[in-house]
Amino acid sequence: MIDMRLRKKILLSFLSLFVASSILTISAVLLATNNSVADQAQEKLVVGRKVFEQLLALRANQLFESAEVLTSDFGFKAAVLDQDESTITSVLDNHGARIGADVMMLASLDGRLIASTSNRNQLSDFPFKSLLPLAEDNGGVMRTVVFEGAPYQILMLPVRAPIVSAWTVVGFEIDQALAAQLKELTSLEVTFKGKVHSEPVFELTTLSEETMASIHVTDAKGEWLTMTLDNESYLALVTQLAEADDYLVQAVLSTSLEQAIEKF
Repeated sequence: MIDMRLRKKILLSFLSLFVASSILTISAVLLATNNSVADQAQEKLVVGRKVFEQLLALRANQLFESAEVLTSDFGFKAAVLDQDESTITSVLDNHGARIGADVMMLASLDGRLIASTSNRNQLSDFPFKSLLPLAEDNGGVMRTVVFEGAPYQILMLPVRAPIVSAWTVVGFEIDQALAAQLKELTSLEVTFKGKVHSEPVFELTTLSEETMASIHVTDAKGEWLTMTLDNESYLALVTQLAEADDYLVQAVLSTSLEQAIEKF
């Protein structure tokens, strides 16, 4: 009888130790798995941001080449000197259509709008006048801006005939198509957000409207965000595309940690 009791005690002790050891092992594995998944998610987001930056650099190079062709065109420069607005507008329309630009403008040295291809509204003022001093100091300027409530990547270059006679602007809109292209390249969710005078003016995203309405930020550390949606966690990386006195443009790349764990 004593032996049986002793055996039971030994067996129970062994089982208790085994269960405790198993729980510790499983917990350690889960913790290591979660840490590994989080590390891989961070690495994926960092790589995704580099891809995004390269994509913007390619667009910037296209803008520069297109603007150089325009500002070197003899007929265009002659029209600028003659202040022939109809010819200038025609050249901007044709050149913009050829390169797929979303906006083309010409402004005088003192910031007066001469011509524009924008059909959002009938413009009366040059919207990028604040960039002229920077453009003058550097011989041109490349910027992400907010124009008519939408984000644009623009390049401003001088028209030399032979001295600087005007400023031309060539721009591409940062739109839903770019977000979709970036998602296809990186397998990340992409969101472009913008504010003017601290008020939200646009939000372009590859996430569904329902998801955007329900997702909540639970933690923020510098450029990193942790978000939740229906008990699903997302890790996000925020990149500032433009930050001026009156507007802010951000790109937010995000990925689901739960989906990453399932794949792991």
